[in-house]
Amino acid sequence: TLDSHYVQPDFAMPLGKLEDKYNLSGLITFLQDPHAVRPSGRMPALNLTPEEARDIASYLMRNVDVKANIHFEYYEGQWNNVPNFSLLTPVDSGETNEFSLETLPGSDAFGLRFTGFLQIPADGDFRFFLSSDDGAKLSIDDVVVIDHDGVHPAGFRDGVVTLTSGAHKILVDYFEAGGEEQLTVELEGPNIPRQSMAGLVTLTAEAIIESEPEDAEITQD
Repeated sequence: TLDSHYVQPDFAMPLGKLEDKYNLSGLITFLQDPHAVRPSGRMPALNLTPEEARDIASYLMRNVDVKANIHFEYYEGQWNNVPNFSLLTPVDSGETNEFSLETLPGSDAFGLRFTGFLQIPADGDFRFFLSSDDGAKLSIDDVVVIDHDGVHPAGFRDGVVTLTSGAHKILVDYFEAGGEEQLTVELEGPNIPRQSMAGLVTLTAEAIIESEPEDAEITQD
């Protein structure tokens, strides 16, 4: 509960430091469908909309400096197709926790390259969704999964890939030629509802997973 007067019952077990277990996207995913993330847990399904889950997660982590889990490189230039960023010199680079365009400098002609490792919990077929304005490409393990290149308005394209459990190298290339700016990268798969792919990405191939009690539930003193 978010009530500051709430008294935690004896049987409740808080999750502890959320920032050690989740980034913002991962916590949003957990709140939307706790049993998909932890099937044996006792956290009840709250039937939250994506917006409600984001609002609650943002509140719970309001005082947390959320750990970055995606590397980005920022480029400036005018293109009609996704360039080969490997041949260009980035203007800026750093780490983030979303495939986001919100913190960019005020240029109307730029490109972005996001890299990291997608942590797949179990073998299976996974469907990926990519929406962009303008062009973008999603590659997994150096294979292009979705090619949404060119100058165009936002709209989703998707692709299906069979992946084994473990870490998979991901690459998202994006460019903006002018006008509206938008980029969304999502996935769904076995026991994973459709969600932002950012919640399952880490900076390195080695995922740091904190153990937590199976009876844990989210509470707030």
